[in-house]
Amino acid sequence: MASISHDESQSGLLYEDQLHGDKGLRMCFSRVVPLLCGCFRIQKRENYRNDPTEYEHFETVTNPVQQGQPYTENFVEIPNHRLTPAEDEAFGADEDASRRLSPPTQEEKNIDKTSNNGSIIRQDKENEENTPSSVDIEMNQSTPDEIQKKQLEEQVGRRIMVEDDVDMLNNNYDNDDNEEPPEDYVYGGYHTVNIGDVYDNRYTVIKKLGWGVYSTVWLCHDSKSNQKAALKIQKSAPEYTNAAMNEVKILKHIQHQAQVDNIHVDVVSILEHFYVTGMHGNHVCMVFEPLGKTLLDLIQDQGALPILQVKRIIFCLLQSLKFIHDRIGILHTDIKPENILLGMSPRNQNCTTGGNGFVKLVDFGTAFYLKEQSVHDIQTREYRCPEAIIGIYPFLAVADVWSVGCLAFELLSGETLFDPQSPRPGIEAFTKDESHLAQAIELFGNIPSDLIRRGMHSRKWFHQDVNKLRHIEVRPSQNPIQSISLVLESNFGFEHASALDTAHFLLALLEYDPYKRPSAATALTLPWLQHIF
Repeated sequence: MASISHDESQSGLLYEDQLHGDKGLRMCFSRVVPLLCGCFRIQKRENYRNDPTEYEHFETVTNPVQQGQPYTENFVEIPNHRLTPAEDEAFGADEDASRRLSPPTQEEKNIDKTSNNGSIIRQDKENEENTPSSVDIEMNQSTPDEIQKKQLEEQVGRRIMVEDDVDMLNNNYDNDDNEEPPEDYVYGGYHTVNIGDVYDNRYTVIKKLGWGVYSTVWLCHDSKSNQKAALKIQKSAPEYTNAAMNEVKILKHIQHQAQVDNIHVDVVSILEHFYVTGMHGNHVCMVFEPLGKTLLDLIQDQGALPILQVKRIIFCLLQSLKFIHDRIGILHTDIKPENILLGMSPRNQNCTTGGNGFVKLVDFGTAFYLKEQSVHDIQTREYRCPEAIIGIYPFLAVADVWSVGCLAFELLSGETLFDPQSPRPGIEAFTKDESHLAQAIELFGNIPSDLIRRGMHSRKWFHQDVNKLRHIEVRPSQNPIQSISLVLESNFGFEHASALDTAHFLLALLEYDPYKRPSAATALTLPWLQHIF
């Protein structure tokens, strides 16, 4: 019988196999598998969402036409696509960290407080084109390069942060606080916002709603409509500006097509967008309808949600995905609890309880048209599909469906389905990607050999024996349906029949092969989602 030792440096459990001592220690990677072993302990939820290395790690979405590279389905592998720590050091991947400037001083904050709205740069709405690439921004200022040069010259004499300073800030920064990293308030980073600031001569900042790696979000009062609105202010670096304009373009396309089709789609409505210039650059500002809590808020407040509520939420989400996949041809790429918000009553703008499943999908900053793919890395870690890990391109719309399966389990249990581990430096050679694959194999069985052979990156994680990982010993699940249903029944209070039905639904969405995984439209017809309203 295996003995268990707790390694406080890891969030997982270590097993020492007494019967096979030559195999040494084996990591029990999954949050779920320990439940079957009777050794599960509730972990504090990892705040991976505030980790820039995992939160939004996507490559910049570029337009192939602008690059002079028409879309083709014959993708080639990007060299050094995911660098090891040693390669990071060798190639100077941390070089940018040493160039970051100190957080703004109080004097600078005061200056920004009085003038942070700067000159608001608006598009001429009469001449506005449909695509962001054709937007003509009227600027009465220097070019971005000149602004950046001037910005850096003005800050000569300020202390340039060295790597140790960055580490100190990171160590002292409490990820549980609703505050973005202060070192990101530099040129190219966040725009400094203060309560009471007025944007576009109409939006008065009331309070902060949240933040992400790309932006901060603020609740505002619109003096023209006498309504509340959500103001999203993007970082000013080019890659963030491109992502913001990509989001504007896609959301306008969705809204236009929904009007043409005369249907309602549960996707956040964008009201307008404009630009603001501050001490950290030119920032895209997007104005959205106000919404309620995120599903992450619900999970953190309540833990597992009632099964009927989960079914309704998943149904609404799949309906939205059906529209954007089939009608618009867009892959969202970042389905997760933070990006699904509860709706608000249109009359009093009070947040609903979510009991009726009324939710809206937000954050299309990393979405892209399926026919214009130019990225090789998508999705937040815990919701990432296997084809994104092993490198099967081009991506299909069902990549989002895998994330929905992960989300459904999280809503039902209050715990993430996957919790990939980081290796201990100098002791373990695996990577988070390999850990992620190991968890999937423990839960759902071996990945089909033909699927592994099609993956551009498979050789990084698998031996020539395609069902054997390079650095991790895995015991594949022999009966995934039974495994998942037992977890739900034994540890989350499901009745046997309900646990079995739920397991069948989850395993359908979590099909390894993207060509066999159900589309959003097909998933809506599965028995688990019938007779729920």
